[in-house]
Amino acid sequence: MKLTPRLLDERAWCAGLLGSSREAGTLFLTVAKNSSWSPSFYGYLGACYYYEQAFKVLCLMPDDLKELSRELSARNEKRSVQDEARLLLSKALAWFKTVPNLGKKRSSFPPERFAIMRCADVNLLTAKHATLTSRGGAANGTTSNSAQVSLDTVPEDKIRVLSSALFWPTTELAYFWNGLFQIENKAQVRRELEQSMAVYRKYQMDEDPVKKHNFLCMYRLFRGAMLREERQFADADAELAQLVPSIDFSIQVGVNESGANVEKWTVEFAKYERGLCQWELGDRKQALAWWNAVKDSGHPLDARLKFRLKSALRKAAGGL
Repeated sequence: MKLTPRLLDERAWCAGLLGSSREAGTLFLTVAKNSSWSPSFYGYLGACYYYEQAFKVLCLMPDDLKELSRELSARNEKRSVQDEARLLLSKALAWFKTVPNLGKKRSSFPPERFAIMRCADVNLLTAKHATLTSRGGAANGTTSNSAQVSLDTVPEDKIRVLSSALFWPTTELAYFWNGLFQIENKAQVRRELEQSMAVYRKYQMDEDPVKKHNFLCMYRLFRGAMLREERQFADADAELAQLVPSIDFSIQVGVNESGANVEKWTVEFAKYERGLCQWELGDRKQALAWWNAVKDSGHPLDARLKFRLKSALRKAAGGL
């Protein structure tokens, strides 16, 4: 049976949710080359999964090293798992650069807009750290005229930083498209978040205070959501409380020198998540208070958050 782009799409999502990042990346990139729907979004998805597989290996996660080693043996590959990870990361970065040129110029198409925005974040970071193109440049602080990152010559610790200082693409995708509950090994995904944050904090690659703020906010939100999915509601609420300590908490929208906005969306999502935790912990009035705070915030809400909030308020109306 011929696998159409639609069937490949379904298979790719299944592979990703089951933790087979390399397979998911390959399938999504195949769809990107054959789909007329949105090559840019599928290209972004494929790059994300390649990136994730590379990060897991380059940060030396034993289970992923064993899995990739078995895959390479099955394909009679002579490359080491680290070389394979470098190759995947190189392909991912190349696709991140290609994706913005694949758009259909449908500015109102949310997935495409989302993919192009995230690719811009990656491309700015790799351009900023173009000194990683050689060991001498990275060590001596010299600059390079090239914005292309050559992973064959990048020191291992620098690859780790590059692999952790961007964002958590597949977790972000699963969260936005309401798919966290479908992830096969939620505890492992959470541990990967924690490990990547530890690497980031060790090297502090990104000196931009706004980027640091955004990165930490996303970490708090995603880790709290994963703990909630693991039904560790008290721990989840404690994590989210570090992002939104009170119902009336808000942050000032700022713009850094490169024009990047403080990502305020994490605050409203975190308030919604705290409501879910309080509901499960038995304090349903407090849960309703959190959800009403989001509804009455006066800020434009993401369409996905609006849908989830409406569902939560409907549940509260019938359960109080």
